[in-house]
Amino acid sequence: MIGVGANFFSDGAVAKSLSQTINEKYQVWIAHHMTHIDNLRPILHAREIMSYNLMRGQSYRNLANEDVQAGRAAIVVPVTGKPLHDYVPVLSELD
Repeated sequence: MIGVGANFFSDGAVAKSLSQTINEKYQVWIAHHMTHIDNLRPILHAREIMSYNLMRGQSYRNLANEDVQAGRAAIVVPVTGKPLHDYVPVLSELD
């Protein structure tokens, strides 16, 4: 498992551009997302991390515990009325 907030390449070019994208879009300096290393290249290529619902039917290495996901599937975010699975789980550090 690896966090997307890390610097993966010696020149830092790809990781830096993803970091800059997150910063510009969400004003978050550091964002961490846990994923399997097999998912890293597609994430960096797409320059986005998609929600659980958007990933349904896609080919990716899933680390999720299905019992936990079943519980989360029933959760609706009160402020937006959207399912929790419409959001990407990230931990962030604000500047």
